[in-house]
Amino acid sequence: MQKFMEIYQLEDLEDKDLIVLKRIANDLAGNNFFKVGMALSFAKADDQAKVTYLSAQVE
Repeated sequence: MQKFMEIYQLEDLEDKDLIVLKRIANDLAGNNFFKVGMALSFAKADDQAKVTYLSAQVE
């Protein structure tokens, strides 16, 4: 998480915003399992990407 914050210059986030950032990061990480399932079902790569990024936008 610290590396992510450094890359995107988010070191100055308040605690309440950091909670949301962690939730988004965890959601994106969790989507990797979902993407594996989609890949095994031969879903198109662009559909896989849409699912991950739309989920992050919802957060």
